[in-house]
Amino acid sequence: ATSDRIWRYRVKRLLAVSDAIITVSRSSAEDIASFSPSAAERTHVIPHGIDHEKFHPRVSASEDWEEIE
Repeated sequence: ATSDRIWRYRVKRLLAVSDAIITVSRSSAEDIASFSPSAAERTHVIPHGIDHEKFHPRVSASEDWEEIE
């Protein structure tokens, strides 16, 4: 219980002094807003993502060898 109080105090303090808060989902942004309503306007959602041009599933191992040759 004490560690939970310490964690909540630290998070609330950090949310109060942060210029911006970045989170990965709308759901977590809503959690932040319910915990600290004043932080809601400074919260930005940036979802996890990848560059599909660089990272894509392999079709076959021979495809990799063709690129090397």
